[in-house]
Amino acid sequence: FNGEEAIHRLLSRTNLPDIILLDYEMPTENGLLFWNELNERLDMCFIPTIMVSGEDLPYQNIIGIKAFLRKPLDTQQLLSLMESFMTDRT
Repeated sequence: FNGEEAIHRLLSRTNLPDIILLDYEMPTENGLLFWNELNERLDMCFIPTIMVSGEDLPYQNIIGIKAFLRKPLDTQQLLSLMESFMTDRT
């Protein structure tokens, strides 16, 4: 999805995701704009979010983003992060 389509699909869901894996480089609306819109919603700002990018990210201190990963993704690192976020929520 592009960023704009992704936010609309997420907002139309009746059940929320446990984790959001967000690419910084999305067409139409980048990951940062997506996150800002999501973060304004009290019912969604608590969802752990992992942002990925093929570039070094200058936004590593964005409040609410739980982790930043560089592409290509290390799948073991991604799975470990996701598992730790799920464990923290219980």
